[in-house]
Amino acid sequence: MRLKIKRSLLSSLCLIMMFSLLSDFGANGAKAAAFTDISDIVYNSQGGMMGDRRTESDHMSVVKATYAEAVLKGYGIEKRGPVYEDKDRLYDGGGYISFFFAEDASSPDEAGNATFTVNVAEAGLYKMSIGYYIPEGYGGKATGIQVNGIGTGELMLDAPAAGTVRAEKMVSKVLLNAGNNSIKVTRGWGYYGIEHIKLEPAKDPSAGNILEAEDGMMSGGVSVGTAGDGYSGEGYVIFQQSGSLTLTYKTPLAGTYDILVGYCAPNGEKKTSMVLNGHTSEITLPETTGFIEISAGKTWMNQGDNTIEILANWGWYNIDYVKLTAAAKPEQREVVSTLMNPDATPEARALMNFMDSQYGQKIISGQQTLEDAEWIGQETGKYPAILATDLMDYSPSRVENGASSTEIEKMIAWYNRGGIVSLCWHWNAPKGIGGEEPGYEWWRGFYTEYTTFDVEYALDHPDSEDYHLLIRDIDEIAIQLKRLQNAGVPVLWRPLHEAEGGWFWWGAKGPEPAKRLWKLMVDRLTSHHHLNNLIWVWNSEKPEWYPGDDVVDIASVDIYNPAGDYNPSIAKYENLVSLVNGKKVIGLAENGPIPDPEMLQAYGADWSFFTTWTGSFIKDGATNSAEHLQRIYKHDYVVTLDELPADLYSSLKYEAEKGELTGLEVSDEQGAYSGSGYITGMDAQGGRLRIKVDASPGTYSLMIRYKTGNVQTKNSISVNGASAVEYTFADAAEWTDTVTGSYPLQKGENTIDIISAEKGTDIDYIKLTRLTPSTETVAEGGSSGSIGNSGPTDSFGSQRIEVDEAELIAALKKQIGHPAESQLFVIDAAGSEVTEVSFLASALAQAAAITPKARIVIQSDTGTYSLPVTLVDVDAISDRLGVEAHKIHISVHIRKLTGRQAGEIRIGTKDPDVRLDSNMYEFSILAFSDANSVQINHFGSRYVSHTITFPQSAGKGLTAVLVDPATGELSFIPSLFNSLDGKTVVTIKRNGSGIYTMGEFKRTFDDLGGHWAKEDIEFMANKLLVHGTDDHHFAPNRLITRAEFTMLITRALGFTTPSRAAEFPDVPATKWYAEAIGAAGESGLITGFSDGTFRPDALITREQMAVLIVRAAAIAGQSVEAARDILGQFHDSSSVSHWAADSVNEALDAGLVQGLTNDQFAAKDLADRAQAVVMIKRLLVYLNFLTISCQNSPISKMVG
Repeated sequence: MRLKIKRSLLSSLCLIMMFSLLSDFGANGAKAAAFTDISDIVYNSQGGMMGDRRTESDHMSVVKATYAEAVLKGYGIEKRGPVYEDKDRLYDGGGYISFFFAEDASSPDEAGNATFTVNVAEAGLYKMSIGYYIPEGYGGKATGIQVNGIGTGELMLDAPAAGTVRAEKMVSKVLLNAGNNSIKVTRGWGYYGIEHIKLEPAKDPSAGNILEAEDGMMSGGVSVGTAGDGYSGEGYVIFQQSGSLTLTYKTPLAGTYDILVGYCAPNGEKKTSMVLNGHTSEITLPETTGFIEISAGKTWMNQGDNTIEILANWGWYNIDYVKLTAAAKPEQREVVSTLMNPDATPEARALMNFMDSQYGQKIISGQQTLEDAEWIGQETGKYPAILATDLMDYSPSRVENGASSTEIEKMIAWYNRGGIVSLCWHWNAPKGIGGEEPGYEWWRGFYTEYTTFDVEYALDHPDSEDYHLLIRDIDEIAIQLKRLQNAGVPVLWRPLHEAEGGWFWWGAKGPEPAKRLWKLMVDRLTSHHHLNNLIWVWNSEKPEWYPGDDVVDIASVDIYNPAGDYNPSIAKYENLVSLVNGKKVIGLAENGPIPDPEMLQAYGADWSFFTTWTGSFIKDGATNSAEHLQRIYKHDYVVTLDELPADLYSSLKYEAEKGELTGLEVSDEQGAYSGSGYITGMDAQGGRLRIKVDASPGTYSLMIRYKTGNVQTKNSISVNGASAVEYTFADAAEWTDTVTGSYPLQKGENTIDIISAEKGTDIDYIKLTRLTPSTETVAEGGSSGSIGNSGPTDSFGSQRIEVDEAELIAALKKQIGHPAESQLFVIDAAGSEVTEVSFLASALAQAAAITPKARIVIQSDTGTYSLPVTLVDVDAISDRLGVEAHKIHISVHIRKLTGRQAGEIRIGTKDPDVRLDSNMYEFSILAFSDANSVQINHFGSRYVSHTITFPQSAGKGLTAVLVDPATGELSFIPSLFNSLDGKTVVTIKRNGSGIYTMGEFKRTFDDLGGHWAKEDIEFMANKLLVHGTDDHHFAPNRLITRAEFTMLITRALGFTTPSRAAEFPDVPATKWYAEAIGAAGESGLITGFSDGTFRPDALITREQMAVLIVRAAAIAGQSVEAARDILGQFHDSSSVSHWAADSVNEALDAGLVQGLTNDQFAAKDLADRAQAVVMIKRLLVYLNFLTISCQNSPISKMVG
């Protein structure tokens, strides 16, 4: 969708003006006395005007009012006799009203105008002509007209023919009341004179099927034109920027009619709106300098009078006529359901097969966004079958600005509910977008007007940065689409939508670059990334934009009719059918009002699906009323989520009547069959039904729905030309399903032949259900307490493992009473670099209840993940998702990022002093139900081990780092390094999920020469734990504040963003330390002073640091308990505050702090930055969060 307000049109404009005219006509108190109702101005079947039932001889007379009869008002205007203007010598008339004056905006008077009073004997529709004077060379002009106070807009006065300066033109038709009527002429633009007004009764319309535009009722800036040639009748109607034309057509019988429009659009392509009996359709008028005829689709005509109203919409075009003819019955569509990707997944083939089977039979319901789909369910009791959403926030240029998304998780959850997934991509331009400046923000970057990115330049220069950014973006989206493929989810994939509008950058340079980009994306995603789960949905009806049948699976368009207008949009449907020669499924990819199911069937508008846009389009009660939604979602013609087949993604269904028939017939005599009919005549000699099947390789069961008429029959079945096998069909008077056996199918096209043998078998359809794949295998589970590869590994190094609940619980029960460190359930996921392991949340809850100290260990080629069974708070997740635990899956993902993915993150890294390893690894946990999902990013105080094996031996100075892919920020992560067989095994201990790699840093500081803590400070700086005061100085002797020390501890322990702001009145939320203090307070690390303050800028004492260090160790799972009284050995022990004494003694006993000297602790002394760094390092070593090798100096012993 174009994310701006869609254009809407007021279809009632003309009728409102008409009734306004009726109420205002007349003078001296007579208000339209001659009119009884709207039938006074329509026509009977003989073409005569209805109303007062006048006879043919009872003609209304022509009325002419000259300039002399007009009443003038305002400045500048005057009546002139037979005089010419300026240097003109050609004027030969008797006089005129001069509009040869300039407007004066400062004048207190109104601009000059002239009012004519005309008297007609009868009310009715009159043609109004104007006699006028325009000097030679002045060109055409426009004048304003008001009839009885109602404006008709500006009317064009064409330049007179060469050699003359006077002309008369029929400019419009007007409704006049019986008696006096006022016609006021106001200045339009230009200089001209008005000689007279002439009114004559409008001619009766012709009785044929062509409605001449000039015979209709005009309003606003719509007038009659006669210049040029090539038009039919006496003229044509000129549309400017406003106004309407109303025509009336009387049909002898109700039915569907084809509509053709004669028009001319010399000023470029335009759009008009046609309102047919209250239903609006938008019609595109391609540019043409002469008058031509174009199809406007079909319409349902009631018996008798029907109103056709044309609204200006874009304007600046001419309408010659409207032609209507009875429509022929639409032909049966011969759609090709084979996907353009020969390696399409079985699920994608099955989905396309289903859409083909429904095409022309029903329409599949769809809705944009999960929130709106859920709302529909609450309102109607039914859910849409298709859930559509957007990959917008996965665009790299949005991610770089902090955007994130969970749409993929929602799509997987919807698929697991049995639904259909559809995706578009509002692709933020790869570069050349705004920042935070108002009106030009980065998030507007998919609009042409908010980016300087030139797609044509990028495609023309494959060595340019712009081209490589296109590839980068497609590759990043491929990662998300691969997640869906790994989960078995086929996708209706609709990128580059609405390109023809030009409002998105991918369509800004016209059709050729857009088609090239489409083909580039098809090749990149299909051939390079092997994404075979995509059904490619093209989104334009214009032939010049179509990229070709070989790269399109479904053709679609987006339509936003006026609110409450539920017409079937037949013109656009037929345009798409013509575009693809009727060979592809046609979809309504975005819509405002949902088309009426009855009208869809009456018009033969066989849209495969609709997908209503989000927000007000579905919820405002006007675009789609509450009653309309109820009717839609409970209509037999509309497929909803609950009506999708349970075997949607595993079966292929083929209607028998669509097969190749030899000696057989299609019948529709008996009901209850599927599709449009069934096959009969199987008793004929040589009769054969051949069905062509597009399949993935594997073994399939063949089910046939049949009936025999209470006799037993026999037929032969052959698959792909193999020897026919005879099958006996049991007697069945009603439609019955029978499985005839299992058959191997090859990739791509297969043939199923059912051959006549004995007696007659009627066949409705066949269904093939995939039993086993031919290339994928599932390994058996391992021994008790472990499982092997319990899911298929695809050819791209990824696999999915479902852990059986009973197997998990049985294995852990056998370990009850064993030491905690041996209570393990090991999952062997070797053989892949991308692994997903899924558990039921209820299984984890049971495991936590029986073996709370047990761990689940996932071992893959990427690394290992050691998860305590109590890690996930199942009750909290259940409350958050609103479903019971047995309906929730906990999905653990381990993946090695590709070189491109890792490379793009490095590009985004902001630290110039870092050299990152080429390998990056992601560990994540997701909880999801059928309806929703939540990412589990933080584990509180639970530190979980992640083990990664790097292929090379680690050198001096390497450290593990956490990578923020959105910002490029690197941060410290607790980790231990070990060497094994020439490789480096890194054990990361983290209380959350993330992306990790190794980095090497070379940070030194100029002011540490000879300092006792130099090596410790630089070691910790190269772990990203401490920073200098600038790039070259550390200031080791500068005293440290409470806020600074708190920041150091939260960084060391990996505390995450708090769920609430810091609860101290002296810690403003805008301060740099507010987040760290909030996280520390939330974890229980800090409590503040008795008066409720924290005093962040106060300098910290040694005893305060000791207390925080002991608390930090406890939070990290290593409680410090003193076995002896160490504090008493210091002569100043009495100076230690009572609230700090225990913590100081515990810290001394654990070696976390030392005395300032051998007999002095100096509890109240202030600590400096060097002392703080050394104390944090001791804490991390104590927690086993750091490796101290012989290459590193021992912890400094000069301070406590």
